[in-house]
Amino acid sequence: MKSLRRSKSRRKKEDKKEAAKTLFYCDRGFFDGLFEGVAVYRYIPDKKDFIILDINKSVEKIEKVRKKEVIGRFLTDVFPGVKEMNIFAAFKRVWKTGKAEKYPAVAYKDERISGWRENYIFRLSTGEVVAVYRDLTAEKRAEDEVVKSEKRYRKMFNLMPDIMFMVDSKLRIQMMNDAGMRMIRSLGLPEDPIGKDIFEMIPLLPKSTKKEYAEVFRTGVPFSGEVNYHIGGVILIGQTNRIPLLKDGKVLSVLGIIHDVTADRRNEWDLQKSIERFNYIASLAGEMLWESDMEGVITYVSSAMEKIMGYKPDELIGKKRYADLLSSDEKDKAERLIRDYYSKRKEFNRVPVKALNKKGEEVSLELSGTPVFGEEGLAEGYMGIASDVTERRAYMANLYRFQLSVENASDHIIITDPDGKIIFANKAASDITGYSIKEMIGETPALWGKQMPLEFYKDMWRKIKYDKERFVGEITNKRKNGDLYIAEAKISPVLDEKGDIRFFVGIERDITKAKEVDRAKTEFVSLASHQLRTPLSIINWYAEMLLSGDKGELNEGQEKYLDEIHKSCHRMIDLVNALLNVSRIDMGTLSIVPKLVSIPDIIDVILEESLPQIKKKKISISKDYDTIPEVMADPDLSRIIFQNLISNAVKYVSDNGKVSIRARIEKEKIIVDITDDGCGIPEGQQSKIFTKLFRADNAKVVDPDGNGLGLYVVKSIMDASGGEVRFKSSEGKGSTFSISIPVSGMKPKGKQKTLLDGK
Repeated sequence: MKSLRRSKSRRKKEDKKEAAKTLFYCDRGFFDGLFEGVAVYRYIPDKKDFIILDINKSVEKIEKVRKKEVIGRFLTDVFPGVKEMNIFAAFKRVWKTGKAEKYPAVAYKDERISGWRENYIFRLSTGEVVAVYRDLTAEKRAEDEVVKSEKRYRKMFNLMPDIMFMVDSKLRIQMMNDAGMRMIRSLGLPEDPIGKDIFEMIPLLPKSTKKEYAEVFRTGVPFSGEVNYHIGGVILIGQTNRIPLLKDGKVLSVLGIIHDVTADRRNEWDLQKSIERFNYIASLAGEMLWESDMEGVITYVSSAMEKIMGYKPDELIGKKRYADLLSSDEKDKAERLIRDYYSKRKEFNRVPVKALNKKGEEVSLELSGTPVFGEEGLAEGYMGIASDVTERRAYMANLYRFQLSVENASDHIIITDPDGKIIFANKAASDITGYSIKEMIGETPALWGKQMPLEFYKDMWRKIKYDKERFVGEITNKRKNGDLYIAEAKISPVLDEKGDIRFFVGIERDITKAKEVDRAKTEFVSLASHQLRTPLSIINWYAEMLLSGDKGELNEGQEKYLDEIHKSCHRMIDLVNALLNVSRIDMGTLSIVPKLVSIPDIIDVILEESLPQIKKKKISISKDYDTIPEVMADPDLSRIIFQNLISNAVKYVSDNGKVSIRARIEKEKIIVDITDDGCGIPEGQQSKIFTKLFRADNAKVVDPDGNGLGLYVVKSIMDASGGEVRFKSSEGKGSTFSISIPVSGMKPKGKQKTLLDGK
């Protein structure tokens, strides 16, 4: 009897076990609802193959087959690639031994489909073989793409011509590109800078640099400036950017970029010297010219010195300080000039002094001077003017010296008559445009221009010819060989005593390469952001799935940690979307596609989405809409504008605070005011509020996780679409941001890429 009871008990357990195994295809709802693919096979010994008995809906989706088309067919006919991936042998082993196997992820491929599969195979008591498997294709491809992206980014990092490196909080180098390594080798320093102090690897950095890096680590705010650094015994000037790399709001590393601007600075100094000398000679040609070193020793005087003071230039040059020529009671004034102006590299204008000529007679002079800089950016001395009796010969001689300076300047310089016909061009103008000076004289700049819209030239001529103001802007021109180039142009009208235009002076600098480098950096940020979106989306999806309980109940600690992962992932997705938006704006690929939309409806939808945070902070929302007609506006861009402004108002207002929204029609414009009584913007920082990556100090305290890109995107959209954004703010009392959209609608632009609103 005991044996019989044990036998019955064993049979019951086996029956329950078998029932659990077969439940998945007995219960069709459970069977078809599984995310994993499930297939049931029967082995046919005579054919040495398996017949497909059943598959669930996931198999149909993964393998792109229809159930009715494969049931009853042999496995190797439907999926011929199973033999190459050796899983067919695993099916036979499980059928023969009854021992379940987990078959690791392996690539499957045939003429119809390909992908990665991970299988769990077991045999039922009735002899059928069951395969439960997951499609890992997307994950494998994402892993491969991450590896490729990392190699691509590192290659781009190393190919950058600028010196680039990463440092930790102790200013130890973590990574350096090839340009940086070339600098290291030129200094004869250790080949491997990794782990070494930045000041050992880049000598001659000013002491203030250490404090500047510390400030970036402390605040997370990028820094831009200029530094001197040393390569091969030459002091170079670098435009430096220090960019914080953050995780969860904490600065982990700082990316340092040093761009060599030595040539640009030298050109600026050469041009400054030439223009200043020209201004002195041309506008004050009746005066005596002088130069001195930084100790006040005379290094040059014009021939007018002899007529004014009785000294020949040779009697003074290199032999006298100009202070020696002053009367005894003026000595202290001269010393103060050297101390107060020379030491501070400051200009001085029309300083009255009394000098003694060669005969000892007193002469009244007015001195004006300006510092003269050498090639390395160091002040070499001063040049200036005294008195008003320089002979015509001296004026012409010095004007010739100016002409030589202009001729040898690296910037393109031309002078035209009031009608725009060229009367002078320097050598650089010929080098940059490809036209000879002879070909330029008598022509207009249209010879290499005419590449911009007609409206651009109308605005330029209106500014310089009728408003008589200086024009500064970027212009696309065409060289003689047909190549386009981008120039930074400065055009100034020169007026006579009556205020009439005598001629125009145009200065151009070829910035094509600089724009290409800047675009490459922007494209790099865009590419990096694109590649980050996929893994972030996967992390976010899995976190949501786990938090929802789809994969089992979580304990309190697990749920807390997953919630933090989910929040951090959302912040990263917001940052990536913001970076993509900024890169599209900066690269000019933003499109504006107006459609008929209701601005109040867009605002209401955003308020509805913000309701959880509004309720949590117990914020009072008030709305006052006039009758606002539908307007032609890009719905996606409009959503981004109001989503940024409303979310800022809700974010920076205190608990139990107030946010009001007013929409009205005023002078053929739709005006929307968004007002809060939150922390406001400090007065000293309001001028920077629409700049990229800027955040006010008090805003960082309220929300440490912001990225400083929202208002920059809003301003860029409004500028590009013909609208306007303004604000009024008082620290501690709140802010009002006002959006102005023409009733005529936004201006359409391009058909390229729109922006991402993060929803």
